[in-house]
Amino acid sequence: MLLSMTISAAAQDRSLPIPDGARKNASLGGATTLATGKNYTITVYDHDSPIAAVSEFYASQLPGARRTVEGEEVRFQTGEGTIKLARLGAGTRITVTIGPL
Repeated sequence: MLLSMTISAAAQDRSLPIPDGARKNASLGGATTLATGKNYTITVYDHDSPIAAVSEFYASQLPGARRTVEGEEVRFQTGEGTIKLARLGAGTRITVTIGPL
């Protein structure tokens, strides 16, 4: 079964999709950088699905994004920001970086 049938976009963080079932991790997210001229907002979500499933979700939702794999992390970069996926036990940590604002 394709992931697009099992995980749907429930919300958006600005214009980037967030998969249904993702839980905002308030203790890690909500940061804003204040570097001169470049401000980024960072929001962190945790999801129970394995990284391969969440990666497939983003590949289908962000077809124009540049995808890179570094070790056990997967990144999707768009003009709006970056999605970084990392293993979190059996699930996935999703870090959304929006910017520069």
